[in-house]
Amino acid sequence: MPVPSTQLPAKAAAADGYSDSQTYVFSPKRTDAQILLEIHLRELGLEFVPEFKFHPEREWRFDYLVMDPFRKHIPNCAIEIEGGVWKQGRHTRGSGYLKDMEKYREAAALGYKVYRFSPQEVLNGTALEFLRKHCS
Repeated sequence: MPVPSTQLPAKAAAADGYSDSQTYVFSPKRTDAQILLEIHLRELGLEFVPEFKFHPEREWRFDYLVMDPFRKHIPNCAIEIEGGVWKQGRHTRGSGYLKDMEKYREAAALGYKVYRFSPQEVLNGTALEFLRKHCS
């Protein structure tokens, strides 16, 4: 599943992880987990696209699309950081949960592997170890 050329990662990423304004929607409210995950992805030598719009018709985005380390134009996996786990956030309440199910079904139908982590798993290193084993 090739990625449109306008959404491929730049060779030299900016300090915020991405310099191409068409593919990266910079959010000044990035969480500690997002910042740390981007650091971990760089440490693993993985190129990534934050806020990747993956569906041709819907506005769905992955938090991160990680590129294959050997075939840079081919996606390897998608990563979602699912917040609000213990606070009855959007992802754990009924309607949000059902919408996420639809999104992940469509992603699977399009051939994407989606790895979901809680912010705690990013912060405690669980996500890093998983990605080291399965994505690099």
